Amino acid sequence: EKTLRDVVKELENNNEAKNDDSSISIESILKSIDIIIVDTSDVTTLPGLVSNTRVVATTAGPFQLYGSYVVEFCAKFGTHYVDITGEVDWVRTMLVQWEKTAKSSGAKIVNFCGHDSIPWDLT
Repeated sequence: EKTLRDVVKELENNNEAKNDDSSISIESILKSIDIIIVDTSDVTTLPGLVSNTRVVATTAGPFQLYGSYVVEFCAKFGTHYVDITGEVDWVRTMLVQWEKTAKSSGAKIVNFCGHDSIPWDLT
């Protein structure tokens, strides 16, 4: 299982080597990392997603419709969660509902990451 730390180390080693024979492309590294795509509107898929990963990063909104169960299962399974929501009322609701559970499971729930910048940067 390759972690992000492993990927960064490989890229650092590649930059230090500056040798075409031993170069590692970002594309080949990314292909070696497992990416799981899940339909968050199908609640039955979420325990399998959340219990088999350390971090869930999501950009699928509106989060009030598609994110509530993801936050719930992350809080319950101790899986870290990050999103780009700008839905302040929804975040407040998730905080009230799942903060205690997330703290006890060790999950970090992080909202508002790149809310106004990431979608525009990708276009």
